[in-house]
Amino acid sequence: MTRRRTPRLVRAGVTIVVLGFGSLALVASLSAEERPATVTSAAEELGGGTGAAGSPTMIACSVPAEGRQPRGDLEAPLVEIPSAARVDTAGLVALDVSSAEGTTWVVLVEPAAVAAGTGEQPPTAWLGRIDDPDEGLAALVPLVEGCDVGAVVADPTGVWIATCDPAAELGATAGAEILRVDAGAQRVVARYGVPARCLDSIDVSAEGVIAAQSSLDGEAATVWRLDPASGEVAVVERLDEGANLGGIVADDEGVWTGELAEDEEEAVRTDADTGRELTSAPDADGGGIVLGSVGDALWTREVDPPVLVRRELDSGTPLVEVPVPDLQQAAVGGSGVWFLRATQADLTVTVGRLDPSTGAPAGEFTYVGVGPDRTGLPFLADLVADGGGLWLIEQGTLWRYESGG
Repeated sequence: MTRRRTPRLVRAGVTIVVLGFGSLALVASLSAEERPATVTSAAEELGGGTGAAGSPTMIACSVPAEGRQPRGDLEAPLVEIPSAARVDTAGLVALDVSSAEGTTWVVLVEPAAVAAGTGEQPPTAWLGRIDDPDEGLAALVPLVEGCDVGAVVADPTGVWIATCDPAAELGATAGAEILRVDAGAQRVVARYGVPARCLDSIDVSAEGVIAAQSSLDGEAATVWRLDPASGEVAVVERLDEGANLGGIVADDEGVWTGELAEDEEEAVRTDADTGRELTSAPDADGGGIVLGSVGDALWTREVDPPVLVRRELDSGTPLVEVPVPDLQQAAVGGSGVWFLRATQADLTVTVGRLDPSTGAPAGEFTYVGVGPDRTGLPFLADLVADGGGLWLIEQGTLWRYESGG
């Protein structure tokens, strides 16, 4: 399974450099027949979860009320990406994207300026279905109210969502959960409590659902495995104190975990069933950020110097190393290894692609971003790659670039 995420957590209803809120929400302007289908999920229909020891864990996120409608009011972006097409998300802020079986799913939240101060209902996170980027949202599924969404991954069995309880105390052993959305029924069909307060990475394979919590306020970064059949949640790996997570990539034989420590960076492959370390790839060979897999190859990233590395999936042995000056972001999918370059010199952003089989350059495009941010760089888009091209989330706006066009 190809997965892009190095940890990032965004709270539903919190500003993500929101660009203005003067217009009426698109969804509010549509008739009932024109609106994307809204599917409600009753709490009694959802399956519960169990903790690592098999005991029930408290589920902190609440189920959106029946008939809940989105409140989107995100205006046109300041950034234009000429080579890509802007996707209409009904005025909602895009957080994360994943594709499977020819369908794309995007996590959306209501802009902060819409959700804050109304006193009517808590912020809600939604899952949008995209069949054709030119057509925008084909459906909307309400996910959770009053908590955060950390990541999404789709596969042929459904769509999996990682959540976080922002009110949970340091060291809490409840609050986070994994949601399963049935892709056909378009509703949440199961919720599994995880004995942690936040999950911000997720992947899925034949071994189960793999989710992780980054190091937060001194808490150890931890990787969990959910067995959907039994509901059992168990620890796959707990990183050493002070180490942070550099992404997770699950395959049918194990889990690659990026481990970022002050004195060492490495990628470690662990047996998801037993937690036994299978192999590791130290930073001398590439780095501790794992990006994703395509076929029998794993791609990792080294920060200094900036290098993208193609490796054997099983052993981690480096096969190809590609230096990428000014590398800021990277993502892996069937269409290629995508990267984003930017400097403090100006606001120009370059997006490039490598052939996933060889590492050879396969094209690039540029656009002018906004900023600078506090580091002096332009504000950077998040990248999510799939078999047909690239998704970019720029300041909460979703864009699509088709690699064949």
